[in-house]
Amino acid sequence: MKRLSKFQIQFIDDRLYNLGVKYIDIRYEMVDHIASELETMEGDFGENWTEYFISHRNDILKQNRRAKWTAVLRAIKLYFRTMAMPLVLLSALLIGTAAYYASFFVENEDVNMYGLYIIMAMAIPAMWFGRKNKELSVMRPLILIYSIIFNLHQISQIISYSIDDRALRIIPRRIAFAILPALLLVLMVSLYRCRKQYVGKYI
Repeated sequence: MKRLSKFQIQFIDDRLYNLGVKYIDIRYEMVDHIASELETMEGDFGENWTEYFISHRNDILKQNRRAKWTAVLRAIKLYFRTMAMPLVLLSALLIGTAAYYASFFVENEDVNMYGLYIIMAMAIPAMWFGRKNKELSVMRPLILIYSIIFNLHQISQIISYSIDDRALRIIPRRIAFAILPALLLVLMVSLYRCRKQYVGKYI
């Protein structure tokens, strides 16, 4: 069979999307593989596609699930590799240290509130770097890390309120106030690196 046309390639892509392969980068790799398989088959494209789809439908779904889990692992690796970059690590340490000492100039009961302000302010660049995140398998888990960081802030509040001693109650708040901006900085750089690597290629 001759090389597939753009229309036929788009037809395969649409069918994979309808099947549940939502991430464009995963579909891209699948479409390339399926197109290569169909080009080796003789006969009509429609008949060949129907035959291939019926016999490989379950394999496509399994491959999609594996690819999504692989994307989660890649996102986690990207985050920690970004954290290990000397400039990022140094910047995160400086921001964390500055935030920790700045917390001493804030009323004890206001530390949580200012920490929440920081998280909400960082949501703006996170949304900017993470735009179209639903279309990329690696970008989505990185955006979910923001939710994890937000929940860490909430956990720090629960821990602080469980401590009876008012002098000790402020400690988890100050630790969270220092750590969260540093983690968010790493996330912003990770999102930037992800967009630079994937968005131009697939979107």
